[in-house]
Amino acid sequence: MSLNPNNFELFKIKGNILGKLNQYSEALDSYKKAIEIKPDSYEICFECGEILVKLQQYSEAIALYEQAINLKPDSSEAWRCKGICLEKLEQYPEALVCYDAALSCQSDDAETWRYRGSLLSKLKQYPEAISSLGKAISIQKELRIAKSHPVS
Repeated sequence: MSLNPNNFELFKIKGNILGKLNQYSEALDSYKKAIEIKPDSYEICFECGEILVKLQQYSEAIALYEQAINLKPDSSEAWRCKGICLEKLEQYPEALVCYDAALSCQSDDAETWRYRGSLLSKLKQYPEAISSLGKAISIQKELRIAKSHPVS
């Protein structure tokens, strides 16, 4: 497919579609072209990081998540994903810092509490791990209750 070399949206859409087709290397190429055109796009930096994770290129993904965080410092999702990559690279203290940063952006994120608890367990910090996992469970219960009792 021949694309206008400066059309950010087309490269973004192409990357999204290729990612859904599990054609990660091709998606990555498209996202990189989109980043060249618009390096200040949080969404593309984040999506590029996601593709790099699928390719198990964690160090490269961290760099993209950092770029996303620089563009949107309050993105709990980018902080959490950076933490996951650091954990994959066994950089546990740095991963914990990222999980804590994610929680400072969004304290009711059960997924981040779960990752934090799991990491603390790996670090044999069991009381803190139990506390984090307890928060994850509590948040999930609250969400289930809220979903089963919608406001009319």
